[in-house]
Amino acid sequence: MDFPENCKIVDDGNLFQKYESDESWLRGSAKCILIPQDPEAAGAALRWAASRNLDLVLRGAGTGMVGGALPQNSAVMSFEHLDAIHVDPEGM
Repeated sequence: MDFPENCKIVDDGNLFQKYESDESWLRGSAKCILIPQDPEAAGAALRWAASRNLDLVLRGAGTGMVGGALPQNSAVMSFEHLDAIHVDPEGM
């Protein structure tokens, strides 16, 4: 499976700090950061990560206070470019 179009992948460890922390004092460890630009790209990126057996952390704005969305040697999918997620229970 090819990497999805309309999705940015960050694999430069120097840029990970933003995605490996939140408002707590805790720090995580990311393998890569996926940044979908639209809902279709988010679904495609999820399938891409699953096809590679990557553990995936879903990240919003990073305002958590307890480290619940910090990666532990996993990939991160950031929703920073999306303003809503719609789930179709029939399509799951």
